[in-house]
Amino acid sequence: GESLKSKLSEKAYIYGDLANPITKNNLIETIKNIREKHPDSPMIVIDSVLGHEEEIGCVKTHSNGVMVGGEFGEGLMVGDYSILGVVACKGISALQFLGSVKLNTVMDLSNMIVDGVCRSLKLCLAL
Repeated sequence: GESLKSKLSEKAYIYGDLANPITKNNLIETIKNIREKHPDSPMIVIDSVLGHEEEIGCVKTHSNGVMVGGEFGEGLMVGDYSILGVVACKGISALQFLGSVKLNTVMDLSNMIVDGVCRSLKLCLAL
């Protein structure tokens, strides 16, 4: 969110950044607010995910949203499209997760995603 805001703040609505992250605690209310403010706009969800070891560092795109909260029971489909950066392996505990995610991987993925979004908007929407 930080990087996208610095490059696209006047051209796109961006929700979620370091100062105001979107978390499981505010997700439902945030989605409701976004849909009320921008009812006809597509919602692109950008997030980090767990994947297979060989996928770490890869960016995945999907023409649907993201299922959130599925590991805790009922999941919620969020967004219309998704861009996902694979940061660590599936099946690790929360404690292992914190120790296994490399900041370098997160930053590289963030830069790739921001570059791709900016290029796509420039090509598709002449922004």
